[in-house]
Amino acid sequence: MRHRKSVRITNLIERSFVQEKRRTKVIPGFWTERSCLKLVFSALIRARRRWRRVPMGELELKRIDALRREVELDEKPMGQESMEKGIINV
Repeated sequence: MRHRKSVRITNLIERSFVQEKRRTKVIPGFWTERSCLKLVFSALIRARRRWRRVPMGELELKRIDALRREVELDEKPMGQESMEKGIINV
């Protein structure tokens, strides 16, 4: 059976896990836990930008912002407007 070059999964969470496995597989090891978290969150933020109009609740948006501040990513936090709507429009 021939393997596909790209992963085709409809479930967004499963796809995120597959993408993280693919990205971390090529790195032999991380020096710190923070470097691993930065890679994981930057990949998830990139994936979030590609997903259009994914509904998220206020709790999920607050957790993402808190985790982003914790690992000190350079991206701006999500706006209050998107938190009120619960929809990501990127």
